[in-house]
Amino acid sequence: MKSRWIVLLALLATGCGSSRGFDRGALSERLQGSLPVVTDEDVQKALDLKPQLPSPFTLAICFQEPEPFGKSEEYPYNTPHPLWRGEDRDRFLALTQDLREKNVVSSAFIIPTVDVTADLKAIRLSAAQHSADAVLVIAAATDVDKYSNPWGAGYFLILPLAVLPGSEVDALVMARATLWDVRNEYLYLSAEAEGTAHQKRPLMFIRKTQATAKAKAVALDNLAAELAQRLDRVLAAAKTP
Repeated sequence: MKSRWIVLLALLATGCGSSRGFDRGALSERLQGSLPVVTDEDVQKALDLKPQLPSPFTLAICFQEPEPFGKSEEYPYNTPHPLWRGEDRDRFLALTQDLREKNVVSSAFIIPTVDVTADLKAIRLSAAQHSADAVLVIAAATDVDKYSNPWGAGYFLILPLAVLPGSEVDALVMARATLWDVRNEYLYLSAEAEGTAHQKRPLMFIRKTQATAKAKAVALDNLAAELAQRLDRVLAAAKTP
């Protein structure tokens, strides 16, 4: 009996409390990464860059895994590695099909996944080694908020752990895409989107990973839709005559 109460208390410790919500500002900072020190010379160099894509061009797609970090009071639940799955890669390869049919892109492929802390120059080098002219970098940041609702009070009876829908999970995924010229680091476009998902279940059936996967699918669908509207227009204007 004592061991059953220990298990119960452990379960309740992971599921009690009110919703803390999401700090989108903090997630955006994680998604963007640490900002380098920028000088006026750096700004001028960026202004001097010119698009130089051939027509058609070869496109590499690189997925960045979120920066790993431990649990904290602010973010007690976080999605472990790896975030990206095969279906995510297929979604963005399918996005380029229309560009290939319009002869804007000659071919598109996935290059090895890197950590979010990877230097852009390293990503460009990998793309160059695969003979790509441009690289589309996909990154995401995630957070999960798990809490109890009034039904959770019944958990002290033990049996309702598998019956009462006293636990809830909110998942948020923020996704970002940037398209870079491999040769000179010219930024053609950037786009952001987010997705959310919610679960309300008995504590024993709450699955944070399922909620995160659903939120990620929504975020990537929104991101792909935005990119589809902008890619062919932006790239057609940027092609080298």
